[in-house]
Amino acid sequence: MIKAKKVFSLLLSATLVSAAFLGCGNKAANTDTNKASSSKDIKANIKILWPGTTEAEKKVAQDLQDKVKKDYPGINIQYIFLNWSDIEKKLAIMVQGGDSPDLMMIQDITNPVAMGALEPLDQYLNANINKDKFIKATWEVMQKDNNTYAIPALAIIYSHVANTELLDKAGFKVNDLKTWGDLIKASNAIKSTGKNGYAMANGGEGRFTFRDFMMV
Repeated sequence: MIKAKKVFSLLLSATLVSAAFLGCGNKAANTDTNKASSSKDIKANIKILWPGTTEAEKKVAQDLQDKVKKDYPGINIQYIFLNWSDIEKKLAIMVQGGDSPDLMMIQDITNPVAMGALEPLDQYLNANINKDKFIKATWEVMQKDNNTYAIPALAIIYSHVANTELLDKAGFKVNDLKTWGDLIKASNAIKSTGKNGYAMANGGEGRFTFRDFMMV
């Protein structure tokens, strides 16, 4: 069976899981990939730290597992479902106990790299993973010291939407908003007209509200 020496971290899509992990398995002492003549012959047990405990989040994981099982019937996936806030804590415990996961979903590689938990993926990247199809910035945050530690699966883009009528009444144009200082000035000017100068789309509620504050 394939066993990675270190946790092999990926922000991954369904089509990348097996190919990327099997490349990592070539380093292991015991592997069935060298003699495998096709994807049907490859056998592996993969343990994945998966952030998400709701039924909807688990369904995404199940769909991924179904895709892998269809293309690689000899690969068995074991999920460990956790909240995002518990991922790094669980990773640290598993690494210290010598029971590292093989794959994981992760938002920031900084701490896992610092604890020596992640293995650089550069040697496993091949023609099946075309960097040109990804947003450049998503690759940059997955790298440290010229090493790539994760593959982006998705990116959430935040942007500001301006009410031009309110801006006009406050004496501003959209092109005037070039810095955070400009945005604050415009917001205060709009507020002086009796309207709210700045608002969040979700009303300041919900599990991902922190992201709005991070942007601000």
